[in-house]
Amino acid sequence: MKLYSCRYDVPFKEMMSKKENEDLIKKILETALKIKVKKILIKNSE
Repeated sequence: MKLYSCRYDVPFKEMMSKKENEDLIKKILETALKIKVKKILIKNSE
């Protein structure tokens, strides 16, 4: 099985690093992790 990191996925990084997409990020995390997300902190991944 081969795993891929999102670190090198430019479209993913572009979408997930924008403040205006915070609601989308929150929903994805809540669905995937089955937890309630209160706050999102977006850091520079470079």
